[in-house]
Amino acid sequence: AYIVWETHQYGDILSLVMSCAWDGDVNQYSVYLYDTDSGTRLNTAELLAEMGVDETAFLDAVRRTAAERFDTGYEQLGDDFADVLAERRAWTLSDENINMDVPAYVDRAGRLHAVLYIGSIAGAGAYPHVLTLDDIG
Repeated sequence: AYIVWETHQYGDILSLVMSCAWDGDVNQYSVYLYDTDSGTRLNTAELLAEMGVDETAFLDAVRRTAAERFDTGYEQLGDDFADVLAERRAWTLSDENINMDVPAYVDRAGRLHAVLYIGSIAGAGAYPHVLTLDDIG
């Protein structure tokens, strides 16, 4: 349906975040990170190193924020979907889903964000969400 992009400059780190919307209000995200001083592209681990953020603290923050997002999204369903909710929540918070391959970026204010697939009980098995990581470390 459309493609939009936004940029964030934090010190020497330039983050380009592209979002592509598909039918059914589904978005796909791509994150590109550049060190403008050296002219090189960064990955998540290099971004965290540049910012002085411990990888374990980052992964813990992603996991906490993903759990909150999942639980908030499905809190109204009750016990009728308990088995499928438990499976989708476990997958959402698994090491398979949450690892250093998770795209991350930093905004102008220095807040970290991660693009993570959150498990779904309808449609596709999971959809990407942008998570703001407010509590790292």
